Amino acid sequence: MSKIKLSSLIGIFILISILSITVITSIGWGYFTFKIINKAIYYFNEDIHIKREIRLEHSEIKDAVRLINKKREDEYEEILNTLKKRTYRIWLTAEKLYKKYKHKESEASIKERIKDIVRFQLLTDKGKGYYFIASLDGVEVLSPDSKLTGKNLLKDKRYAKSMQEEIDAIKRYKEGFVRGTFIHNGKPAERVVFVKLFKPFNWYIGSGRMITHLEEITKQDILNELKTSLESFKNPTLFIISLMPKTNKCIGKIIFYTDPRIKNHTCITKDKTITYLNSQPCVGDCLEKLIKQGRLTTTLIWPFYKNEKERKRIVSLYYYKPYNWIIGSGGPLDFTVMFPSFKNSMIEAVSSYTRKALLILIIGALFVGYILWLTIFLGLIYKPIKADIENLLNFFRQYKNKGRIKTKKLRIKELTDLAHQVNKTMEKLEDIQATTEKLLNEHSLLLKHMPECVIVLKKKDADFVIAGANEAATRCKAIANSKELIGKKASEILKPYPIISNVIENVIKRKFNVSFTLALKEGNETVFIETVSYSPEENTIVCILRNITQMVNLYRAIEKRKSDLQEFIDKISTGIIVVDRKGRIIYYNNLAKKLLDFEENEKLVINKLKIPENLKIQLLKVMKGRQVCNQCEINIVTAGGKSRWFDVHVAKIQITSETMLIISFNDITQRYLKSKQLEYLSLHDTLTGLYNRRYFEEEIKRLFHKRNYPLALVMIDLNGLKITNDILGHETGDKLIMKISEILSTSARGSDVVARIGGDEFAVIMPNTSEKGVITFIERIKTKIELSNNSTEIFISASIGYAIQNGQFKNVDDLLREADKNMYANKYSSLRPKKLREIIKWARKLSNSSQTIDEDYLINR
Repeated sequence: MSKIKLSSLIGIFILISILSITVITSIGWGYFTFKIINKAIYYFNEDIHIKREIRLEHSEIKDAVRLINKKREDEYEEILNTLKKRTYRIWLTAEKLYKKYKHKESEASIKERIKDIVRFQLLTDKGKGYYFIASLDGVEVLSPDSKLTGKNLLKDKRYAKSMQEEIDAIKRYKEGFVRGTFIHNGKPAERVVFVKLFKPFNWYIGSGRMITHLEEITKQDILNELKTSLESFKNPTLFIISLMPKTNKCIGKIIFYTDPRIKNHTCITKDKTITYLNSQPCVGDCLEKLIKQGRLTTTLIWPFYKNEKERKRIVSLYYYKPYNWIIGSGGPLDFTVMFPSFKNSMIEAVSSYTRKALLILIIGALFVGYILWLTIFLGLIYKPIKADIENLLNFFRQYKNKGRIKTKKLRIKELTDLAHQVNKTMEKLEDIQATTEKLLNEHSLLLKHMPECVIVLKKKDADFVIAGANEAATRCKAIANSKELIGKKASEILKPYPIISNVIENVIKRKFNVSFTLALKEGNETVFIETVSYSPEENTIVCILRNITQMVNLYRAIEKRKSDLQEFIDKISTGIIVVDRKGRIIYYNNLAKKLLDFEENEKLVINKLKIPENLKIQLLKVMKGRQVCNQCEINIVTAGGKSRWFDVHVAKIQITSETMLIISFNDITQRYLKSKQLEYLSLHDTLTGLYNRRYFEEEIKRLFHKRNYPLALVMIDLNGLKITNDILGHETGDKLIMKISEILSTSARGSDVVARIGGDEFAVIMPNTSEKGVITFIERIKTKIELSNNSTEIFISASIGYAIQNGQFKNVDDLLREADKNMYANKYSSLRPKKLREIIKWARKLSNSSQTIDEDYLINR
């Protein structure tokens, strides 16, 4: 009988399918033409319009927030600048009056003149703020509130805090802004002041302004500017909601909008007026999410529009916390609201002629295709396949050992090939079955001779009987009368049955495995039996019993050794910790806990300590035998948060055949800190804190290397230090040295070395610094000296010289000589007498002494 190829049948079926596809396509083309129009509108709305709308809304809100922030900053900055200018104006006037009359009138008279000037200025600047004068001991010298003039406000609780803040600003910076609460007209009010020290009378002069209502004025200015800037934005619509107190009927009030349709709906309440698209109320929920997240984009039904499509809107909200405002923007969810003619234009594009022709084609193709498909399928495909499948099914229904499918009766070639594969598979399965039976026999022998006792219990009525047991069960100490076990009750045979009966019931009911250990008395000895029970099938349980007495005794012996070791290390007067290979703490003594700040009843754990990485690496190397750690000085942050230094010794030991590390340590914090302090003092100048000559000489030798070229050396010498000491005393001379030290250290870079190498001599080493960099550094020093001379009582005059090593100097001494030569050339220039006279003039003025000073002697000695 010739075979029919399934591929031929498939070819026929493909032909039928092509006809069917043609028909379906024809139908679908006409049907989906209109669907596509709707889908196009939908996807245009979802993928383009909504994303574009959200971007526009976010951009509009961002512009509004930027405008609000700028307006707030400008308003407050303008107030601060005005206060500073007004204070400086009064301060300069007071300074001029003092200089003009200090040798002509009494202090009291000059003070009254300054007060009159301030009072006059207060009348002139009326409405722009107020002026006041106070002393550094808290007395209000002049106040806009006449009741406060002459009072010590530090002693009045209502004013003490603000007065102290003003005094602190003067003491720290000599001038500054102070903002806080002040009692004004009997009520607390927010104010800001600018104060400046007036040193002659130990006063400070200030100008202030109450800013309680500033925010309200600023808000109104912001709304006006928003109206001017953003009023033209109609889509999306911008609006601002001011949140009201909880007691108010309105949760929020719309205080700004660009869409006039919102005009009569400015009160936002918690009713169901504004909802989500599923008609659930949204006001409370939206407000909660917005305050928590800061911004929110959602879709809502906005009730302020008559058209139903216009009510469904995408709304973006931003919570502006400083003003408790909600800044929002919204646009229609459906883009056809803005483009109503879009859908009509697409529909008109499909001509009526095309639709009629398509309808005729669909009907004809559907009828012809259906007849052809039905005829071919029944005659050529269905019957042969059905007969062959029936033959295959009969084989499986009537299968006998070594039976095979008769392939000659099959007509479909592919099904015949499948039958050959089935026959081969059956041969393999029969081989596997034989192998499996052999393995089962082997496993039965293994079970029979295994050392653990294995018994199988089956439930019979209310009791369990032994259904099977291996040979080891006849020697098990947990089984009595163990010669004939099969068929006997478990309650009669198993010694621990009263203990395990409940466990067996639970294993049967809940189908889980249970493992536990039993202790049985055998005369004077205790026998330990480990039991594992599981249920392989209904009302059947398998129990595996193993004698673990030797293991338990071994474990107890190990624990006794550990206890003896713990007792030993507790008696050692050094902190001891023993860790294993994984870094786990095995033992520790009480002194270790005490040194590491653990409580008496607290367990010592590593993660409560901050241990440096280098100690961890050292421990690992000691464990691997690569390194030793004896007298290692290590810094550890203890469990109490204290930083302490320890002398640490680490050694590798063997405990119960396991390699461990024993760490012994003592607290050396005091000794370590003292050594560091001595080291610091040996390298630093005690007066200035700069490096001393010893450190300078070591560093310049170390840095005298081509990798640091160009290497600059700057020498600085104080002019007239001896004159200052002779006239004003060594205390003032020390202040002069400390001031120039401060200027040098703040002018230098982090990589530079600043040192005091003599009484009035200083040096700065500058690696990798060109001549341009050195000149810039020197100019920075001169500028700071000039600023210091103008703002402090200390007068500094210094001579500076430098040299730069680019390889031309053979040694350090040559470089030092060149820098010294350049410094002394500057020191003994033609301007030296003028500089020294300036120093003498300053010293004479500061000393207020009538003693005659021989200037020529001081200059020429």
